[in-house]
Amino acid sequence: MTCNFMPLKNRQLNALRCALLVGAIAVPAWIGSTTTAKAASSTRTLSQVTPPTIDIPYVATPPRLGLDNAIWDTGALISGLSLAVGGDTKGLKPMPTQVRLLWSQKGLYIRFLCSDNSVYVPEKGRDAPIWKGDVVEVFLDAKGDARQWIELQVSPNGDMFDQLATLTAEPHSNENRVLKDEVLNRDWWTNLSWNLDGWQARTTRNLPTSSTRSTKSGHDWRVDTVITTDALRRLGLSEFKPMTMRLNLIRYKYLPASKAGEKRRLLPMNWAPTMFGCPHISPQAMGFARLMPPTIQTESQALKETK
Repeated sequence: MTCNFMPLKNRQLNALRCALLVGAIAVPAWIGSTTTAKAASSTRTLSQVTPPTIDIPYVATPPRLGLDNAIWDTGALISGLSLAVGGDTKGLKPMPTQVRLLWSQKGLYIRFLCSDNSVYVPEKGRDAPIWKGDVVEVFLDAKGDARQWIELQVSPNGDMFDQLATLTAEPHSNENRVLKDEVLNRDWWTNLSWNLDGWQARTTRNLPTSSTRSTKSGHDWRVDTVITTDALRRLGLSEFKPMTMRLNLIRYKYLPASKAGEKRRLLPMNWAPTMFGCPHISPQAMGFARLMPPTIQTESQALKETK
């Protein structure tokens, strides 16, 4: 494999996705809170918000990608994503999105269920800049030290993008858990030619309402993906085992323009709160994914696995 690390100039342009939006943007007090009350007069930074944690159950028989397998329903459930902080999101609400997660020794299995009324996919092909259109994304730091993380993206058409990010020094983030400029300019490197060995994803379009429990639009879509053990190389492991990793789950939706000549409006959604456009440079904002021991398994899960 030939390593193709991003040159400094391009890395700076990549970081510019969110650099202008970070600054001194204050985070609404309700972000990360279990209450629905939104105190308009009280704000805080993301460094004051506790990242979410999810317990992911073990499955002896892995689910099949792209199929309505009952095993998927035994996975840990994220019932919705929240809006990214800052940027042009005033007046917007997250679109219904569900995520299911399971693990086995051979992989981490993730299913996105996306409610939609249309899809926008301007870029196509492996490792194309598909984040310029509708996409779901996974960020995973298996070691959890914010020194190396993988970024995986899948579009509604099934196009796939994977990238490895590495820091050559200790991570230092600002008050909103975005890497500081001096770190980005000197120590942040992305490998564009890297591929996650064995990575698979399956996309299903135009799902019936029962498959997403969302709308009747006819444009709902689903992504099933498996993150293979190649993601564990820094840990020296050949299999997944009970452990805690850092994880974030993202969905980008580009809303149709309201007037002719206007650009589409980005609706960025995330599981762990991040700044608008900055999930790729926010390793310390990721949530915590705990792979639960195989012995912790409900009776209903064991029953579904046999079907």
